[in-house]
Amino acid sequence: MRFHQDERRTFYGDIFANPDGDTNVVYLTPHVPIAWHRHQRQADRLFVVSGVLRVRVFCEDYQTDGVEHLLANTLKVRTVLHISAGYWHGYEALVENTVILQFNGPGKWDGSDEERLSMEEVPWTPIS
Repeated sequence: MRFHQDERRTFYGDIFANPDGDTNVVYLTPHVPIAWHRHQRQADRLFVVSGVLRVRVFCEDYQTDGVEHLLANTLKVRTVLHISAGYWHGYEALVENTVILQFNGPGKWDGSDEERLSMEEVPWTPIS
């Protein structure tokens, strides 16, 4: 199991020894974006266990093809967001005690297919 903690999150990674991908639990710090990255082979699936999550996704140009998702777990709405390989994405907790369950795959995460952009390159601003 991997563990990482910083001002953005407390991360428990690869909780189960599954060769098909990684199951992660992430406790998020409210209003601290985790952005921007994309994977060449891996897809991400996000499920909000508690709280509210803002997810922003784009392919090539944030202002022209960006999409924003608000996810929350309620008794009536339980959504898994699938982010395909090749799409830039980031997320931010909007309330205290936001926890997400994340599955990444296919295959184990090793960082070799990940690219990053800074928030100076693409600011974390509302999509127009």
